[in-house]
Amino acid sequence: MLTSYFLCKGFNEEVRAAHQEAFWMLSHLIEEVLPKEYYTTMISLTADINIFLLFLNIKRPKVFKHLQNCNFQLPMVLVELFITVFTTNQTYMTDIIMDLILLDGSTVFFRVFLVFFSYFEKELLKLTEFCNWPVTHR
Repeated sequence: MLTSYFLCKGFNEEVRAAHQEAFWMLSHLIEEVLPKEYYTTMISLTADINIFLLFLNIKRPKVFKHLQNCNFQLPMVLVELFITVFTTNQTYMTDIIMDLILLDGSTVFFRVFLVFFSYFEKELLKLTEFCNWPVTHR
Protein backbone atom coordinates (compact mmCIF):
# COMPACT_ATOMS: atom_id res chain seq x y z
CA MET A 1 0.00 0.00 0.00
CA LEU A 2 2.77 2.42 0.86
CA THR A 3 4.58 1.86 -2.42
CA SER A 4 1.39 2.31 -4.44
CA TYR A 5 0.69 5.51 -2.50
CA PHE A 6 4.09 6.96 -3.41
CA LEU A 7 3.72 5.88 -7.05
CA CYS A 8 0.26 7.45 -7.27
CA LYS A 9 1.73 10.67 -5.91
CA GLY A 10 4.12 10.83 -8.84
CA PHE A 11 7.28 9.41 -7.32
CA ASN A 12 9.39 7.65 -9.91
CA GLU A 13 10.02 3.89 -9.87
CA GLU A 14 12.64 3.64 -12.62
CA VAL A 15 15.51 1.22 -12.12
CA ARG A 16 18.24 3.84 -12.44
CA ALA A 17 19.57 4.65 -8.97
CA ALA A 18 18.98 8.39 -9.23
CA HIS A 19 15.29 7.91 -10.08
CA GLN A 20 14.11 5.45 -7.44
CA GLU A 21 12.11 8.07 -5.57
CA ALA A 22 9.30 5.73 -4.48
CA PHE A 23 11.79 3.20 -3.14
CA TRP A 24 13.76 5.79 -1.19
CA MET A 25 10.63 7.37 0.27
CA LEU A 26 9.43 3.94 1.42
CA SER A 27 12.89 3.17 2.76
CA HIS A 28 13.04 6.46 4.67
CA LEU A 29 9.59 5.95 6.14
CA ILE A 30 10.30 2.41 7.32
CA GLU A 31 13.91 2.87 8.43
CA GLU A 32 13.88 6.39 9.87
CA VAL A 33 10.36 7.61 10.66
CA LEU A 34 8.42 4.61 11.96
CA PRO A 35 9.71 2.30 14.68
CA LYS A 36 11.61 -0.60 13.08
CA GLU A 37 9.66 -3.16 15.08
CA TYR A 38 6.43 -2.22 13.27
CA TYR A 39 7.54 -4.43 10.38
CA THR A 40 9.74 -7.01 12.10
CA THR A 41 8.66 -8.23 15.54
CA MET A 42 5.63 -5.91 15.79
CA ILE A 43 6.51 -5.16 19.43
CA SER A 44 6.33 -1.39 18.84
CA LEU A 45 3.09 -1.81 16.92
CA THR A 46 1.51 -3.72 19.80
CA ALA A 47 2.81 -1.18 22.30
CA ASP A 48 1.50 1.76 20.26
CA ILE A 49 -1.93 0.16 19.91
CA ASN A 50 -2.10 -0.43 23.67
CA ILE A 51 -0.97 3.14 24.33
CA PHE A 52 -3.66 4.45 22.00
CA LEU A 53 -6.31 2.36 23.78
CA LEU A 54 -5.23 3.99 27.05
CA PHE A 55 -5.46 7.44 25.43
CA LEU A 56 -8.89 6.63 24.04
CA ASN A 57 -10.07 5.44 27.45
CA ILE A 58 -8.84 8.72 29.01
CA LYS A 59 -9.93 11.17 26.28
CA ARG A 60 -13.10 9.46 24.99
CA PRO A 61 -14.23 7.09 27.76
CA LYS A 62 -17.80 6.79 26.44
CA VAL A 63 -16.58 5.61 23.03
CA PHE A 64 -14.04 3.26 24.59
CA LYS A 65 -16.63 1.65 26.87
CA HIS A 66 -19.17 1.46 24.06
CA LEU A 67 -16.72 -0.36 21.78
CA GLN A 68 -15.94 -2.78 24.60
CA ASN A 69 -19.63 -3.39 25.32
CA CYS A 70 -20.20 -4.14 21.63
CA ASN A 71 -17.22 -6.55 21.63
CA PHE A 72 -15.61 -4.54 18.86
CA GLN A 73 -11.93 -5.43 18.59
CA LEU A 74 -10.39 -2.05 17.82
CA PRO A 75 -6.79 -3.39 17.66
CA MET A 76 -7.74 -5.44 14.60
CA VAL A 77 -8.58 -2.23 12.75
CA LEU A 78 -5.67 -0.24 14.14
CA VAL A 79 -3.03 -2.75 12.99
CA GLU A 80 -3.80 -2.07 9.34
CA LEU A 81 -3.90 1.70 9.80
CA PHE A 82 -0.58 1.76 11.65
CA ILE A 83 1.22 -0.52 9.18
CA THR A 84 -0.09 1.10 6.00
CA VAL A 85 0.10 4.64 7.42
CA PHE A 86 -3.52 5.36 6.43
CA THR A 87 -2.85 4.63 2.73
CA THR A 88 -5.28 1.70 2.36
CA ASN A 89 -8.21 3.94 1.45
CA GLN A 90 -6.73 7.15 0.16
CA THR A 91 -8.67 10.35 0.70
CA TYR A 92 -7.74 14.01 0.64
CA MET A 93 -6.68 13.59 4.28
CA THR A 94 -4.12 10.88 3.46
CA ASP A 95 -1.64 13.42 2.07
CA ILE A 96 -1.94 15.61 5.14
CA ILE A 97 -1.48 12.67 7.49
CA MET A 98 1.50 11.38 5.50
CA ASP A 99 3.12 14.83 5.58
CA LEU A 100 2.64 15.04 9.35
CA ILE A 101 4.08 11.56 9.87
CA LEU A 102 7.12 12.37 7.72
CA LEU A 103 7.63 15.57 9.74
CA ASP A 104 6.81 14.45 13.29
CA GLY A 105 7.09 10.65 13.23
CA SER A 106 4.77 7.95 14.44
CA THR A 107 3.39 10.00 17.35
CA VAL A 108 1.08 11.59 14.78
CA PHE A 109 -0.93 8.35 14.76
CA PHE A 110 -2.22 9.07 18.26
CA ARG A 111 -3.37 12.59 17.41
CA VAL A 112 -5.02 11.50 14.16
CA PHE A 113 -6.86 8.60 15.81
CA LEU A 114 -8.10 10.82 18.64
CA VAL A 115 -9.36 13.38 16.12
CA PHE A 116 -11.18 10.62 14.21
CA PHE A 117 -12.83 9.28 17.35
CA SER A 118 -13.79 12.77 18.47
CA TYR A 119 -15.26 13.58 15.05
CA PHE A 120 -17.27 10.34 14.81
CA GLU A 121 -18.14 9.98 18.48
CA LYS A 122 -21.89 10.58 18.08
CA GLU A 123 -22.17 8.11 15.21
CA LEU A 124 -20.13 5.47 17.01
CA LEU A 125 -22.22 5.72 20.16
CA LYS A 126 -25.40 5.11 18.15
CA LEU A 127 -24.12 1.85 16.69
CA THR A 128 -24.74 -1.50 18.27
CA GLU A 129 -23.36 -3.55 15.40
CA PHE A 130 -20.22 -2.65 13.50
CA CYS A 131 -20.15 -5.07 10.59
CA ASN A 132 -22.77 -3.07 8.65
CA TRP A 133 -21.47 0.42 9.40
CA PRO A 134 -22.22 2.62 6.36
CA VAL A 135 -19.22 4.46 5.00
CA THR A 136 -20.03 8.11 4.35
CA HIS A 137 -17.74 10.94 3.38
CA ARG A 138 -18.33 14.41 4.70
